[in-house]
Amino acid sequence: MQLPTLSDRRKRGDLIVTFQALKAHLSPIKHLFPLAHNSRTRGHCLKLPKDKFQTTVRQHFIVNRIFESWNSLPSDIVMCASISSFKRKYDAYNV
Repeated sequence: MQLPTLSDRRKRGDLIVTFQALKAHLSPIKHLFPLAHNSRTRGHCLKLPKDKFQTTVRQHFIVNRIFESWNSLPSDIVMCASISSFKRKYDAYNV
């Protein structure tokens, strides 16, 4: 059995926090995850916009770190009803 790398574990954790924030499980930080208002998006409707940043601090902020991975997820993973189903589907997708 091969253990996931530290970067894979961090990415999974960031995606779980993003899911929780967008699904109102973590409503105090929901404002940190603005949704893209583009009606021509492919995939799911919870896409995150790419922010422009001036500093390296902002570059490593969770939204800028995770937006590509989040936006590339299939809609059946993003639109899960619970956190446990999100984790299960993400783990199956990320094999």
